Amino acid sequence: MSDPRPETPDRQERRRARRAALESLAARVRELIDATVSTDVEPEEIEAATADVAAVTARLDARRHTGHYSGLLGRDGIDHSAPHRSVPLSPWIGTFNPIAPPLVLELTDGRVAGRVRLGKPYIGPPATAHGGIVAGIMDQLLATAGQGAGTPGVTGAMTVRFRRPTPLYEELHLAAWAEPRGTASRKRRVHAEIRHGDVVTAEAEAVLVESPRLEKPIENPLA
Repeated sequence: MSDPRPETPDRQERRRARRAALESLAARVRELIDATVSTDVEPEEIEAATADVAAVTARLDARRHTGHYSGLLGRDGIDHSAPHRSVPLSPWIGTFNPIAPPLVLELTDGRVAGRVRLGKPYIGPPATAHGGIVAGIMDQLLATAGQGAGTPGVTGAMTVRFRRPTPLYEELHLAAWAEPRGTASRKRRVHAEIRHGDVVTAEAEAVLVESPRLEKPIENPLA
């Protein structure tokens, strides 16, 4: 259902302020998640912290937004030049989702580049990222590459190759790009890789099926 109210400067300013505040909150909660899986304080301290977190949760839960993306996208559509902000609640790259790793992405000439340092919340084998985390990041990178190349779509098929263990606590470099689209084709092949230094730890490719409904947000902006 569309929202008949005009997109006024006041509404736009409120959204900007809310996005800035939520980005900061998500970063702090991400730190809390890391501290939770790493802490070695006494049980009494953990219990006290649990009560504090419960109080904060109740404060934030006083009012919920029912939109798909919690009102974080406006009617001006998705800005693909800042991929980690254009899908605000993605569990893999969403700036406003604290379970997402702290990725920073850029889109230049249709090619996605980024970096991330994965911590203990994403562990699989010792000192190594969980394979599901690697695959999830790849899926989002591939979709982002398709969007940046003008083919917003859904993943029709994806193959991930784990070349080496992807280490935790080290800076990783991410890249994704799309092949040229065939004439009148609704499909596009895209590629992605994760590097640690000069070593490719994982690579992926996918076939995206174009979906025009993804070109614009599918929710009303927050009043």
